[in-house]
Amino acid sequence: VEFKLETKGPQSVTIRLVDEQGRLVKSVEQSLQRGVNRVVLNNLSQLKKGIYILEVSGATDKVMDKIIKL
Repeated sequence: VEFKLETKGPQSVTIRLVDEQGRLVKSVEQSLQRGVNRVVLNNLSQLKKGIYILEVSGATDKVMDKIIKL
């Protein structure tokens, strides 16, 4: 999974991937720079087909999006 995330300044974020039942399937800490950052989550091939929620939490913001694995 690859996505872009824009930040107003350098910060550390927690990226979590949660399945439909609310179970955490992946959690990663990543440092982002000011501006647009390219974020890649690797090793997701073992995930079953379904809907997942991607959560990105920083010091002041939280972004959530839905991901569908076919």
